[in-house]
Amino acid sequence: MERFVKESVDTGRSGRAVARLFGKKHDSLSYLLDRLVGDDDPIRDNVDRYLIVFCARQSLTHIKQTQPYFWSKHKADANKLLSRVNELKKILRPQLLTVDLSEDFLDWFDQEFLRRANMEVNDEQD
Repeated sequence: MERFVKESVDTGRSGRAVARLFGKKHDSLSYLLDRLVGDDDPIRDNVDRYLIVFCARQSLTHIKQTQPYFWSKHKADANKLLSRVNELKKILRPQLLTVDLSEDFLDWFDQEFLRRANMEVNDEQD
């Protein structure tokens, strides 16, 4: 995702990046996230869902940091997608706590998994 967005923006085809991130087709991040809570989602395991959400979070943060012009140009859609990721994390985390994963472990995991994206970046609705 990160590489696709970078290559699309760098080659002047940012519309492709917009479609891949915010579109509603089967190959967009937005579509994937919407399916994670749907009844027809083939990904039934909550750990897999949580990992997908974290990968999305990490990628969005990376794109925000490395493609600031693209991010600011599509700020409303980008912040909406980032909010969706944060919402999904809040939905999935309690489900993981019911399957013998401790809160301490999930706190550690969250911090370690997102280290690359430097989550100290202010990603609130700027």
